[in-house]
Amino acid sequence: MKANKSASKGIMAALLACLLVVTTACTSNSGPATTEKPTNNKGSEPNNLPIAKGDVTLKIYVDFGGSAKQVLKSLGEHSVVKKLSKDTGLKFEFIHPPEGDDGTFFNTTLASGQYPDLFYVSNFNNYPGGAEGAMKDKIILNIDSLISQYAPNFLKMVKDKGGDTEKWIRGDGGAITKFGTMFLPPFVDARIHNGLVVRKDLLEKYGLKAPETLEDYTNVLRTFKQKGIEVPLALPAFKETAVGQVNPIASAFGVSINDFQLEDNGNKVIYSRTDPRFKEFLTFMNGWVKEGLIDRDFISRNTTDANKLFYNGRAGMTFMHNASTKQALAVGTLQDPKYDVQGILYPRKEKGGELHLSRQALSVNPFAWYVSATSKHPKEAVKLIDYLHTQEAQLLTAWGVGDQEFPTFEVDKNGKRQFTDFMNKNPKMDFPTARSVYTAGAFQVMYDDEMERQQYNISQNLQIWEAWATKNDNKQKMPHVMSLSVEESKEFTGIMNKINNYADEMVYKFILGEVPLDQFDAFVANIKKLGSDRAVELQQQAYKRFKSR
Repeated sequence: MKANKSASKGIMAALLACLLVVTTACTSNSGPATTEKPTNNKGSEPNNLPIAKGDVTLKIYVDFGGSAKQVLKSLGEHSVVKKLSKDTGLKFEFIHPPEGDDGTFFNTTLASGQYPDLFYVSNFNNYPGGAEGAMKDKIILNIDSLISQYAPNFLKMVKDKGGDTEKWIRGDGGAITKFGTMFLPPFVDARIHNGLVVRKDLLEKYGLKAPETLEDYTNVLRTFKQKGIEVPLALPAFKETAVGQVNPIASAFGVSINDFQLEDNGNKVIYSRTDPRFKEFLTFMNGWVKEGLIDRDFISRNTTDANKLFYNGRAGMTFMHNASTKQALAVGTLQDPKYDVQGILYPRKEKGGELHLSRQALSVNPFAWYVSATSKHPKEAVKLIDYLHTQEAQLLTAWGVGDQEFPTFEVDKNGKRQFTDFMNKNPKMDFPTARSVYTAGAFQVMYDDEMERQQYNISQNLQIWEAWATKNDNKQKMPHVMSLSVEESKEFTGIMNKINNYADEMVYKFILGEVPLDQFDAFVANIKKLGSDRAVELQQQAYKRFKSR
């Protein structure tokens, strides 16, 4: 549950794609009106297997990379995918964008007019007009009627999740735009998965309490520095997606690091970097840099590199995902048997203060499955994704095939699954690699609850989640499922490309002391000249439409 490119890059790539597609023109509507809004599975057909008899091939566009690529050339070689093919009677071909693609490959695919049958992407969130804009441009289909008829398992899952799920899976025009999005089981739903952690053993060694306020943090980091810790706080760059999503440190001042946000009443949109409180945040960070509590290299450091400094004892505190806790302990205790990790509250100005700018991981995420407008097998495509919502398919994608050739799991006397030594102690690969090679994350539409419990089954995991959630919510975060219209996207992208190019650099210069903070008012004036007020208006319009869905 991690993810990726900057919003501005994604919007620009999608906009360019729209301009390059010569077979149809972009329109100004935010999305197509729908004549049917399936909210239940009444009247839908049972999704029985097989879906086909080996006579239908679906071409699928989906990311594939990381450690799995060291073993497999394509998802077509994956044991789970082969089992899915056998069970469904469908054949599969895959298009995999290159790792680290900034949207160029996706853009080229759209511009070619030669679309796969299915896309599993987040790119359409940033397409002009969102997914509904792509429907208007005849790149992807409005599949509401197909879902109503052939996707009873998906509709049941939407109904079971309840809450605002029905609202979140749709675009402004009413069409379903999040078919096959990732749903989360109760154990991990609504968690804050990234935050600050500290070496618990160092706190105990130096007689320190876990920090809560900004003053507490400063005192702990000062002590680390005095005791010879090379990097008291190994912070990753602000461009890292997770940092921008949860806003560590900045949220103490009531501002986001680099984004639009809602005021306390939840109605008014503001741009954080023009708010006077943002100067307070910059001033505070500049003070930490001057004292050497954070190092200047953080501006070019990714989260992985920051965590390595923490694992190997060079840092006393870092920002990381809770899923990395076990790895931190495994590496850290090799060097120091007393090594231990503790989650710490997001810092705030005053003890007991509330924060409202950390995104919780919720069901309905940026990724979803889209059927292309050129597919000759839209019914089979919808049936395939709906099948992934069955318990049988969820267990297969989460745990692997579990047969004699690939004995990925075993079932204990209580009927619970657990990974075997084939996964945990495979002599050819570590567990993260084995999991990517033998389980199929790309085809999971619901994380398995038991699986998630086993991934976060040590006391440190639970303590970390509790700390990060303490008086910390997302009330001031902009909804990640709202969308701009085609015309709004064009204008917004043009404005924000100019603002980000200027503001990103200036933020670091303020923090590092290369530009004095008395120039902040001039900085705000320049951002406003570049169009930030208009960008706020565009976000406000999109937010208003979202609220009225």
